Amino acid sequence: MEHEDFSSEKIDKIWELSNNRLSSVREFLHNKREFAPIVLLAIALLSGILTVAKATGLFIASVRAQHIVKQAAAWSKPDPTVVESQVAESKLIAEDLKENNLFWPSPKGHPVKAVLGIFGDEAYIDGSWYKVGSSIRDAKIIAIDANSVTTEWKGNKQVFRPIDADGSSAPGGPESGPDRPAPRPDRR
Repeated sequence: MEHEDFSSEKIDKIWELSNNRLSSVREFLHNKREFAPIVLLAIALLSGILTVAKATGLFIASVRAQHIVKQAAAWSKPDPTVVESQVAESKLIAEDLKENNLFWPSPKGHPVKAVLGIFGDEAYIDGSWYKVGSSIRDAKIIAIDANSVTTEWKGNKQVFRPIDADGSSAPGGPESGPDRPAPRPDRR
């Protein structure tokens, strides 16, 4: 029986210890239930604070970006004097390249050699008819009168008259021949 007493005492102690531990666990869980809402509330508040901080940071970044864009726009406005000097410099370079072209040398003299004829508001020059405002290479026709054509080339004006043309005659004149074959008779 000793063996049974010993066992029942031990069982009672174990039972008592387990009840104590069980009650400790119940108490802990009960305390946890009261503690859980506080922890969840703290997490929610922390999340809210972080959300507000992030939104504020985005707003501040947006304002900074706008400031940077305005500043860059102010810096990029061209200074008219600088632009004019650069354009003038470029024009000089372009004129120099035009005069010293390696691939297509420009003629040394005036592009218009002679006006061969005038008909109304057109002038016959170098095999083609031209009106006021037309250009022959880099010479511009600025006026056509009944007996003269005025051109402007490199800032200089020059007047040409068909009567001054050297030995050439106007189209359709007595010395000009047909440029194309004679028309064929109508075959009906």
